[in-house]
Amino acid sequence: MEVPSVEHLVATCHLGEVRAPARAHVFVAPFPCRIAGAGLVTTNDVPESAKAYLTVALSRQRYGETRVMVRKTTLPESGEGIQANTYWHFDVCEWDSEARELPTGSVVSLSVEGTGPVTGLRGVLVVVRYEPT
Repeated sequence: MEVPSVEHLVATCHLGEVRAPARAHVFVAPFPCRIAGAGLVTTNDVPESAKAYLTVALSRQRYGETRVMVRKTTLPESGEGIQANTYWHFDVCEWDSEARELPTGSVVSLSVEGTGPVTGLRGVLVVVRYEPT
């Protein structure tokens, strides 16, 4: 199969509402590729807080195994709040480099866990940048 000669391809997935705890598939690798970056936009605010926080993760499912590629939280000591209608990106430097490698058919999922009055994300748009390997 011919692979497009581009640096990065982009896939988007609109999830509507994701209530914690939840997992939603956002991308299936069309050919062997590497995730180059990802982020999300949501219509609700999630302030940085120790009492009401969300942890958002991207994971890869391959050959029956689930492996977290990157995790981000709104806990004060290690994260930042989520502002409505603002792109919230996952820092590529924090990614599990081996987990970023996807053979054809690998599934990438977004998971959301939280506590307190924050029960999830609304109007979620996930953006995944990937490149052929």
